Order: sequence, then C-alpha cells, then structure tokens
Amino acid sequence: MRNEYLRRYLWIRGAVGARAFYYQASLADGLELRELMNGQDHFLTEPEGGWYQIDLRENEGRLLLQVWATIVALSCAQTPERGADGLA
Repeated sequence: MRNEYLRRYLWIRGAVGARAFYYQASLADGLELRELMNGQDHFLTEPEGGWYQIDLRENEGRLLLQVWATIVALSCAQTPERGADGLA
C-alpha cells in the first residue's frame, strides 16, 4: 500500500501505524542482575506510559531477558497535497 493511501486510511480510522519489537537473550547469572531482581526469581518493569516492558527471570540455571517495545511508526496526519509547482 502506498504511503499516502495508508495515511488516509489511518486518518479515517483515527489510528496510527505501530512497530513492535521483541528481544530475548540468555544471560549468565551475575551479581548486578541479582541485585536488580532484589532477591526474587522474577523481575518485571514497565515505565509510565508503558511503551516498553523488561522481563528478567531465572531459566535453566541462567537468566532470561525479554524486552517488548511498541512505538508509533506512522501517524495519521495527512501529508499536504503537492502540485506541479512544489516539485523540484
């Protein structure tokens, strides 16, 4: 779908285009991470506004780090119409 058609569709719906990210890693158990976990076997944090989430937990003798994030990739603002005079 062309960008201007997608923006028009989003504008009609009052929506935005979003991009979602996911990252996962198995980390060696370390003192700094254990301090962050505050003696628990699971640590979960999400900032105010909630655009990302970090999950750190014990998994098979290591620590499993998972990060989810969602950002606005395309707004519903329409682009101005361009005429022949605006082409360069």
